[in-house]
Amino acid sequence: MENISYLIKNQVLNETSYKLVKAYDVFELRKYTASTLVEINESGNREIALTNALNKITSYLNQNNLKRASCNQEGLPYVVMQGLDKGKKWIFEFYLQNDCYKLQELKKDLPEIKIKQFNEKYFATIKVTGLLSNETLIQLTLLLKSWIAKEKLEVIEKPKIAKYKSLWDFTLFEKREIMIEVKR
Repeated sequence: MENISYLIKNQVLNETSYKLVKAYDVFELRKYTASTLVEINESGNREIALTNALNKITSYLNQNNLKRASCNQEGLPYVVMQGLDKGKKWIFEFYLQNDCYKLQELKKDLPEIKIKQFNEKYFATIKVTGLLSNETLIQLTLLLKSWIAKEKLEVIEKPKIAKYKSLWDFTLFEKREIMIEVKR
C-alpha cells in the first residue's frame, strides 16, 4: 500500500502536536492540541474498508489542491479507526492542522466525508506489538481500561485503533496503538 500523508502549506496532515502527560510501561496519557479531522465511514472488513477510506481521502485532498508529503511517525497517526456493528462498519479519522488557511476552503459537499473541529483532548494509549488480531485487541483494550480505572480517569469514547506508517511498507513494522479518549 502506498505511503499516504499530505502537505498542506508546510503543515503535514496528521502532525498535530501532543504533550505527554504521563507514561508508564506501555501506557501513555496524552493531551492533544486543538485540531481538525476528516471523518470517513466505510463498510466491509478492516483492510478493505481502510483501503477505500484512504482512496477517498486521497481523492478529496487532491480535489482541494493539497499535495502529498512523506509521513512523520512522531505526529498523530496517519489513520485512526473505530469499529462499528461488530467490525462490519468503520469510522476512519485523518487529522489536519488547525492553523492552515486552506481548511476554510475545503469542499464540504460530499456526504461520506465530514470535517470536524475539536478542542484539546486527552487520550490514554497502549502500544500494540505483533499481529493485530481480534484477541490481541480485546486483551489490550481490557488492559488499557484497567489502567484508566487505576489512574481514576473517565472514559469518554469507545476505543480506537491508531496506525502510524513505518519506514518499511510492511504491516508487521507499522506502529499501532489503542487509543481511548478520557477526561481527567
